[in-house]
Amino acid sequence: MNKNNKRVLIIGGGGFIGSNIAKELSKRNYKVTIFDKIKPKNLNKKNKIIVSDLKNKKNLEKAIKNSDIVYHFAGIADIGEAMRDPIKTCETNVLYTLIILKLCIKYKIKRLIFASTIYVHSEQGGFYRISKQASELCIEEFNKRFNLNYSILRFGTVYGPNADKRNNLSKIIADAIKYKKLNYSGGTSKAI
Repeated sequence: MNKNNKRVLIIGGGGFIGSNIAKELSKRNYKVTIFDKIKPKNLNKKNKIIVSDLKNKKNLEKAIKNSDIVYHFAGIADIGEAMRDPIKTCETNVLYTLIILKLCIKYKIKRLIFASTIYVHSEQGGFYRISKQASELCIEEFNKRFNLNYSILRFGTVYGPNADKRNNLSKIIADAIKYKKLNYSGGTSKAI
């Protein structure tokens, strides 16, 4: 199957990373479907959009059924939000990953591409880290048991036009512009 016929589903395609992936794949003539609870800004007119929540299993199954490759970029990605609601974080990031994995096997998806985090092998990241570790372990087990091809992308802080304003790098840059001083309060808190 040549890439012009490949059907790509981006679950979480309305977010910063997902929307940029959709844009790049569309330039390369992939047939892109975006599944997100919010309609993305600057949607490529060639892209199909399914505005739906992960909880709507019927819409999720229909989207996966009509795909060759699935990008799973949906979930709770804000560390603060994950700390405030660990149950919702595990439900969203782990339970729905398992549902997506089962559907990928059912519909013989050629590859799952999963957005994880650099925190999976650190002591930082709290419940967000734990949810991504668990998801990665589930994906690896689905590969062993059902031969599901996968790629795991471990992102750090992502930044660029339209990045989430909660993003630490966005905050650092906004503060530097506003206060004419660069402050960083990470692991080695220093003012520069």
